[in-house]
Amino acid sequence: MKSNVCALVAGVLVAVVASGCLGGSGTNLSIKVSQWEHSASEGAAIDTVISDESRILAMLNVGSSGGIRTDCDVLHIDAQQANANLPSPDTQITSDLGYAFGDDGSAAEACMIGASGSKPYLSQAKTEILAADAEYLAAANQYKSILGKQLLSAKSSSYLAGVVSNP
Repeated sequence: MKSNVCALVAGVLVAVVASGCLGGSGTNLSIKVSQWEHSASEGAAIDTVISDESRILAMLNVGSSGGIRTDCDVLHIDAQQANANLPSPDTQITSDLGYAFGDDGSAAEACMIGASGSKPYLSQAKTEILAADAEYLAAANQYKSILGKQLLSAKSSSYLAGVVSNP
């Protein structure tokens, strides 16, 4: 009898620990996402990447490729650093950000090649940046649905809303 009680108690303890580790209620998820963002400063990291993107898009929109290589390099580094903060406790945020950082990595590589004057690569970089922006916006919306607050700065949120709705 004592061994059955011990087995039952052990089983309950395993279930409690597992539910705490695997997510569970929305409250647990919101706490975990908040702690993840706070420890990783992911919102600030994404703001930095978006600032990199905006400088590149501004140059591309006026048809200038001069001096763009440095910005392409910086985007590549910043996207890699922000990607290092994944995974988040929420699978949707992780997925959206993973794709966004991947698109920005591809954009940076195309941008670096295009910096020598190859317009098709610069066009590809712009397309990849716009795809990343849609994914950043999706991640920010998911974050807001979980925590009820913004992941990104007002400047980045406004930028994304404008770019995604008017590419």
